[in-house]
Amino acid sequence: MRRNTDRRSKSAQKVNIGIVAAFLAGAGAVAQAKSAHAGGAVRCWGWNEYGGCVVPPDLGLCSAIAGGRNHTVAIRTDGTVRCWGAGETSDSYPNCGQSIVPPELGSCLSVAAGECFSMALRTDGTVMCWGDNSYEQCYVPKDLGRCTMIAAGFAQGIALRSDGAVRCWGNNESGQCDVPAELGTCTMIAGREDHTMAIQTNGTVRCWGDNYYGQSYVPKDLGACTSISAGGHHSMALQSDGAVRCWGDNYYGQCNVPKDLGPCTAIAAGSNHNVVLLPDGVVRAWGDDAYGESFVPADLGVCTAIAAGSSHTIALGVDTFALVASNAELAAESASLNAQKAALEKELAVLQSQRTTLQDQLLAKTTALDGCEANNAALTAQVAAKSRGDSDSDGSIGQSDLYRLFLHWGPASAAENSGDLKAISRSVNSAIKAIKLSRRRR
Repeated sequence: MRRNTDRRSKSAQKVNIGIVAAFLAGAGAVAQAKSAHAGGAVRCWGWNEYGGCVVPPDLGLCSAIAGGRNHTVAIRTDGTVRCWGAGETSDSYPNCGQSIVPPELGSCLSVAAGECFSMALRTDGTVMCWGDNSYEQCYVPKDLGRCTMIAAGFAQGIALRSDGAVRCWGNNESGQCDVPAELGTCTMIAGREDHTMAIQTNGTVRCWGDNYYGQSYVPKDLGACTSISAGGHHSMALQSDGAVRCWGDNYYGQCNVPKDLGPCTAIAAGSNHNVVLLPDGVVRAWGDDAYGESFVPADLGVCTAIAAGSSHTIALGVDTFALVASNAELAAESASLNAQKAALEKELAVLQSQRTTLQDQLLAKTTALDGCEANNAALTAQVAAKSRGDSDSDGSIGQSDLYRLFLHWGPASAAENSGDLKAISRSVNSAIKAIKLSRRRR
């Protein structure tokens, strides 16, 4: 059964569908939850009949966002999930309990929102759903296993397992849950209304399910992609070069990509409008604007993530206060580093001065050592000559000669034994004379 999400029929407003998982380019909601920014403020605009655009004042900073038909889902920086809009009760449509977060949910990595149900991917890789269960979309398959990404359609759950396999459950009236047997491993998933999308590991986009408007017919020239998003009856893809492509229903101009758009980093499709995030954090939107969903607030500022509900838009803005605090911390750290640098430079100058002094001392000692070695050689030669008797007439060693020897051997020893120099001199001279006399007798 195909549901009309166009405003060409007033009754369509009652069955309009909204699903979205907010993805960063090429990474998906899981990567978004693990992104470098610590968190940001949530902004919403567009359809607000049930308060889906009224951000709770105590929400705080968030790391992931998603939008349904009449409700919005976000993950706070502490991993807890918050929902607002329709579904804060479960008495009658559209209040189906989709905004009542299960108390046992725990910390989560990413979220997705369907028509009247919500999904969350917990930190342990398990998936949990709550809200309307008319098509058993909240009955997560017991054999699903650990997952890395989730997405939601009108009433179908979609999950990407850790092994890259795609699983779908819930409403299958248009074959949106019939995963192609040859699909293989994938890196990203998306869903909305009655069709499902996936990116294979080689960057190829695959679609299945409803194709009444050609939304499941992938253009042959599409090329490798890093991100996808499914609209009401149209599809979006972000090519690896940052170019955005759209195909399918174009009644509201949702497939007319602005010519001046340029490369983008993230995409999100609503029922009949599209939202993109530029590299500089600027948000652009086009397509249906009946409720202001494509009218980006002038004071929005820099954003880090985007999502689209059926007829409302969600953005995760940079936390200005955190940036100011971060800049102050960086300034203080810079001042500290500069002070450390100045101290090190001063210490280096002292060390260089000490090095110069030590080099001068080393040069002086080396010169003195050279002089000592020269004296040593001369004295050694004199001793040898006098011991042979070929130096003086009588071959004796004078007291001055011995004193120089003592100075060479060690000033301390020479000073200690200076009183015995005469006696030593007489003993040595007597020994030399005895040697000479012995030689003559031979």
